[in-house]
Amino acid sequence: MGAATDEETVETLQVSKKQALQLSAPSGVLGSGPGGLARSVEQRTSTNISVVHNQTGADVTIRGSKTGVVKATTLLKALVAFKESASPEERGICPWFACGFCREHREDEDGCEAGLHSAEIILQVQADWLSKTPKPSIEGEMPKVKSRPLLLTVSCGGAAPPPLAGSVPGPRPATGGGIGCFEEELIELCIVAVDWEKAEEVSRFHRFIRPGEWDEKDAEMRQAFPPSCFAPTKALAFSDVLADLMDWLPSLLGVTLDEVLPEDFLWVSPRDWEIQNLLPRRCTYAGVDCGLQDFFLRRWCCLKDVFRQHFALPNEAAPNGLSAMARYLGQAPSDKAKRTFCMDENAIVVRVTLELARKGWKPTATAWRESVMAPTTFLLPRRGDVPAPEAEPLASGNVHERGSSMSESVCQSVFLSVELFIQLLCRCICFTSLIILIYRYLWVGKPRTP
Repeated sequence: MGAATDEETVETLQVSKKQALQLSAPSGVLGSGPGGLARSVEQRTSTNISVVHNQTGADVTIRGSKTGVVKATTLLKALVAFKESASPEERGICPWFACGFCREHREDEDGCEAGLHSAEIILQVQADWLSKTPKPSIEGEMPKVKSRPLLLTVSCGGAAPPPLAGSVPGPRPATGGGIGCFEEELIELCIVAVDWEKAEEVSRFHRFIRPGEWDEKDAEMRQAFPPSCFAPTKALAFSDVLADLMDWLPSLLGVTLDEVLPEDFLWVSPRDWEIQNLLPRRCTYAGVDCGLQDFFLRRWCCLKDVFRQHFALPNEAAPNGLSAMARYLGQAPSDKAKRTFCMDENAIVVRVTLELARKGWKPTATAWRESVMAPTTFLLPRRGDVPAPEAEPLASGNVHERGSSMSESVCQSVFLSVELFIQLLCRCICFTSLIILIYRYLWVGKPRTP
C-alpha cells in the first residue's frame, strides 16, 4: 500500500483465489465486462481496479483519489466478504471441515466459502447451539415429555446428490467440500424436541456425520489434497449417530427403547424430502435394518402442508419457503446468527413450529406409509415442488399421491402436442388451398390464344 501523490492513492489488497474469481473479469481486469462488481464500484467511486493473479490468490490494486480508494475498498470488502472484514459470528463454521475434511481449504486461509476451519470454534458453536434448551429441574436428568406426539423438528445438511453414474471425485457445488460420494448427501443432523401442548423446546440433538467412504479412501485423499484440508478430529459415523439418537429419544419419552411406539413421536420438517427420501437412503447406505427404518421413518409432518391445512390457504397463497412462513406468522425470517446452514434452518423451523403451537395447531401427520419402500399417502394434494420417487405407484381411493402432479403434467403435454398438430394440419390445408387457387388462376382460368 502506498501513496503516489496527493491527488492519487494506490492501495493493494491480497485476496484468495476464490475471492479473485468473484472479482476478476475474463481479461483479468475488474469491471472489463458489463455488469461486473468492479465496474459498478469503479463507476461509483471514480477509481481504477485491477487484479494480478499469483500462486496463493491475487493482488487487487485500487487507484484513484484518497476518498475514492477508501470508498472502493469498503465496497469491495462488503461485496465479496474479505476474511479480514468478517467476524467468526458473521462467517459461521464449515460443516465439511467439522466432519474431518474440506477440499476447499487453503494454507493461507482460515476457512472456505462455507465457513471457518477451526476445530475449537466448531466445538464452541456446537456447544452453544445445544445449550439453548431449558435447563432440567434435576441436574443431569433428561426432561420427560408427557404430551404425545413428541415433535421432532429436523433439518439436514449436506451436498446435492451426485450423478447416478457413480461417485466420481470432482468439483462440487459452491457449498460442497467433499469428494463426490453418495454419503455426502447427509453430513449434519439437527433435531429439536418440542412439547406442542406447552409450546416449548425440550431438548436438542446435533451431530456431524462422517461419510464412510472417506475412511475407505483416506490414503487416496491424502495424496490428492494438501494436509490443510484435513481436520485434527473426525465426526462420528452414521451408525454411531443413529445409536445416539436411539438413546436420546426414549429418554425424552420416559420409556425404554422397546416401549417406544410410532405414535409417540412425529417428525416435523420444512419439506417432505428429508424423511421421505434422504434419511431412508442414508440408512440404506449404512446397512440399517429395514424394520428399524419402517418404525422410525413411517410418518411425518411437512410445514408446507400445515400452513395450507391450519390456515385453510389455497396453494397459491400458502407460504412455500421457511422465511415466508416466518413472515406469515409475524416473525423475523432469521435470527441473524450464522452457524451452519443446517443449524440456521432448524432455528427457523423451531420458531415456526412453536408459534403454530401457540396459535392452537394440533399436530397430525401430513404424510405416512406402511414402510419406507411402500407408496406414500399424503393428506393434501401435492404442490408439485418435489418430484415423485421413481417407480412409486399411485394409491387408490380418494388420497393423493405425489406422482399425481407428474401424471397431470404428462396429460397436459399430450393435449398440447395434439393441439399443435391440429394447428399445423390446418395451416397445411390452408397453404394447399392457396396453391390450388393460384394454379387455377394462372393456368386453368387463363384464356387460350388462337
